[in-house]
Amino acid sequence: MENTIDLFDDIESLPQEVQEVLSKHLIDDETYENCSILVAELNQVGYTCDYGLDASPYDLRPLTNEEKEEMSLLTI
Repeated sequence: MENTIDLFDDIESLPQEVQEVLSKHLIDDETYENCSILVAELNQVGYTCDYGLDASPYDLRPLTNEEKEEMSLLTI
């Protein structure tokens, strides 16, 4: 069952390391480059998000097992 809550709406419930990544990046201009950096840093702490054509991040969530496996295959 998928997580239906966008954790951007409940940042206070997130682990401190995720909150630190978000606080570092959510003040940045919304650009594809900044979104890509945000996603990369979230991945390092076990989370991810998507971003739209307007470069606005959304759908913050923990990485799924499949996403973790895919990432590990990319680093080999």
